[in-house]
Amino acid sequence: MRNRLLCVTKKSLSLILFTLFFSHLLHAQNILTGVVRDGKNSETLIGANVIIKGTSQGAQTDLDGRFRIETSLNYPVTLQISFIGYLNQELIIKNSSPVTVKLMRDEVILKDVEVVGSRISEKQKEAPLTVESMDMI
Repeated sequence: MRNRLLCVTKKSLSLILFTLFFSHLLHAQNILTGVVRDGKNSETLIGANVIIKGTSQGAQTDLDGRFRIETSLNYPVTLQISFIGYLNQELIIKNSSPVTVKLMRDEVILKDVEVVGSRISEKQKEAPLTVESMDMI
């Protein structure tokens, strides 16, 4: 009886250990990959931020403009892509195929700027010496 109980305990312990160590393999992992490019000249953008909307999961693009995000979320997933000087973009991903994202530049047109004055008057510029006032402190 004792030998039989020991055998059942070993099987239970083995099953528990197997479940603990290999449960992460049973959890589905989706891998999102792609490239972020400039919308006009198709150059890759280094350091663009790619984040899964509503989570803190994300990545930055590498030297080739590529990103890779591992997530346990199911499809469809919405990606938020941003880069300084470019318009932010949201993209809905429905499967695991690689995506190419083209960001458009955020162009701001400024009006002409004209400098009209200075801090030193013409009279002070012509004076041979300067006068400063001092207080009691």
